[in-house]
Amino acid sequence: MTASLALGGGLAALGGALLARRYRADARAAHAWRAGLLDAGRGLLDDARVEAGPDGYPVLAGRFEDLPVRVRALAEAVAVRKLPALWLIADVEAPSGVRGVLDLLMRPANVEFFSPHARLEERVEAPEGWPEGAVLKARHAERLPGLACLEPHLGPFRHGGPGKELLLTPRLTRLVVLGDEGARGSFLLLRQGRFAEGGVPADRLADLVRRVAAVHRAVGAACAGARAA
Repeated sequence: MTASLALGGGLAALGGALLARRYRADARAAHAWRAGLLDAGRGLLDDARVEAGPDGYPVLAGRFEDLPVRVRALAEAVAVRKLPALWLIADVEAPSGVRGVLDLLMRPANVEFFSPHARLEERVEAPEGWPEGAVLKARHAERLPGLACLEPHLGPFRHGGPGKELLLTPRLTRLVVLGDEGARGSFLLLRQGRFAEGGVPADRLADLVRRVAAVHRAVGAACAGARAA
């Protein structure tokens, strides 16, 4: 009996050690994956640098066509979502000419912690033909440029595309798109957000950066035109 107990205890200890070893290996692999998520974008920006954000996910910063740009990855796993999401957030951090705040959010669920949408009190009616499910809110809506300047840039939000948010403030233009969704099996069984291996492809990062820069310039031109009128 004593021998059996000793054997059982030894097997339990061995199993615990193997699990701990596996956990450490998984943690190292996850850290390496996060660190390299945006590496493919280094060649897109002048003076590019990649730094770790407070959540361990990377932030890519630099200049694109002389605009200061930041791209960051953000993982979200909340109960309302069927699967965890990896969001890509691209910011142009420069004056846009906008004198208010406008936020377009697709199908808001009041869990978008990365968005100021819930704190904006003015509801703006989406123009006819805009993406289904788009909800617009604002601050000082009367100061905003005409929404027509945004229509050519709504492609990511149409027909189930990856677009999630478009935010305009006096000193920030932001575009948020879905980068990836977690593996269903690991999320349902372990409640862990495991995403595809490898970093975000360079062409996807390039498309995101070009789009947010184009929105920033279009809004700036519309604001300048409104002031000159």
